[in-house]
Amino acid sequence: MTRKEKIIKHYLKNKTKSLDELSKELDISKGWISSVITSYNKSLNVGKDIGFCFSLSLPNSLGYLFDDYREREVILEKNEILNEHEFTEYELLWLEKNYGLGKYLDTERDEIDYVSEAVIVLKNKLHQISPKERIKARKIIDYLETI
Repeated sequence: MTRKEKIIKHYLKNKTKSLDELSKELDISKGWISSVITSYNKSLNVGKDIGFCFSLSLPNSLGYLFDDYREREVILEKNEILNEHEFTEYELLWLEKNYGLGKYLDTERDEIDYVSEAVIVLKNKLHQISPKERIKARKIIDYLETI
């Protein structure tokens, strides 16, 4: 295995690591690692002309990603791509940047979770606060539970 192959193989297993970490693990300079990774990424056969459209029959739950070579279905649920394992990182990044797809965006559920967590924390802390403050805390709990 050549030095470049060793770097690429290690990089593919550890994509989240920084150049410093990769350099220490492989005992190779950061500049060399950076140039090998950059040339590897440029060599990938990725269709540059990517297009996307939503299905007309099932709006916002099915889309089609297409390039010069093929067309693939993108199965969606509330902006989350359910079949993301079928796409390259480049395609997923492109969908996220251009259409906001790929991340779960359910703000109402998040707000409800924060409110219920606040109620639980307040109830657990009631015994630690003074009687005067308990009255205020109970009013806050009652209000939060009505939301």
